[in-house]
Parts: sequence; structure tokens; C-alpha cells
Amino acid sequence: MKISFGKKIPITQCKIKDIEQNKFVPATFYEVDCKDKEDILEIAHLNGIWNFKNTIVRNMKIKHDTPGLIPANELPYFYILEIGKGLILGISQVKKEGRNISVQFIESKNDNKHKYVGQVMLASLGLNVINEKKYRLIISGPTENARAFYIDKCGFKTQYNGNLKMNSKHIHRFIRQTQKKTQAPLIDIRI
Repeated sequence: MKISFGKKIPITQCKIKDIEQNKFVPATFYEVDCKDKEDILEIAHLNGIWNFKNTIVRNMKIKHDTPGLIPANELPYFYILEIGKGLILGISQVKKEGRNISVQFIESKNDNKHKYVGQVMLASLGLNVINEKKYRLIISGPTENARAFYIDKCGFKTQYNGNLKMNSKHIHRFIRQTQKKTQAPLIDIRI
């Protein structure tokens, strides 16, 4: 894995569509480790309407303020999708639960200027499932208005408890589909 002395750890390189320019632009999917307060402030000061921003910031603060007090396997992981010089277009919070990666919160900036942000973030998390030899990607408690996106656009299946799941076999298909839509490979840059 590449070591980053900055506040963000690059995970994947990909592309998303810039609607205004009608072209695909490079993007990077980062893990934010919450070791520095600047990590939290960057998310806290995001412009625009973000439904999950405050919850994610609160959970980032807990992770920052309690190193060693809470077992690492109980703490969430935080990710952002960024283009250009620091323009964050997507944020997410996930938990690694046994052989699953469970998405607790995920959203893209509601600016109608970019396309495929959510799919690229989910495909990057799916790549984590594969590379970490986990079994499935789960959407925990999906909002009702996002359910159709997860099922129809991404291929998630409904579980008995209302969560959505995608097994590793289907993750490969979803990654290929996302790469085709974005006209670019999804490259794990940690290797």
C-alpha cells in the first residue's frame, strides 16, 4: 500500500462525467483516516446541501477523539470522491463487519454538474470487497428515494431485513458496468 503523509489516503483512480463540459474527468477515491482535525473540518465546511454531512462529521469526530478507546473493528471508515484541486463530490461512511463492507451513509453533491459519482464510489467500495477478500457489499438502511438507484442502476438485491446486498460475483459485473459507463478503468492505486 502506498503511504500518504497527507490527510487523505488515495484508494482508486477513476473518471466521472462533467456534464457542463460533456467529457469524462479524472477523479480519486480517498480514505480519510480522521487522525487530523483538518480531515473533519474539510467535510464540515463542504458547501451545498448534504443530507448526511453532519452525521458523518459527528462520527469522524468520535473516531478522532477516541483513538484506542474503541476497538478498531467497531469504528467506521470514511471515504471521499474528489476531482481537480480538492473539489469533493461524494462522501461516505462504511463499516467492515466480518466478511462484509456495510455502507452506512453515502451521497454525492447535489449540483447536477456531474454524473456517475455514486456509482463510482460504490464500485470503488466493491473493489475493496474483492481486494480484501470479503464476501459482499451491503447498503444498510437505504433511504426509500435511493432504493431504486441501488437496485435498478447498480444491481443490489433486497435482503430479508430491508438492507441491500451485492455478492462478490455481482460486484465484478458492477465494476465492469461502471467502467463502461465512465469510459475508464477503476484502478486500485494502493497496489
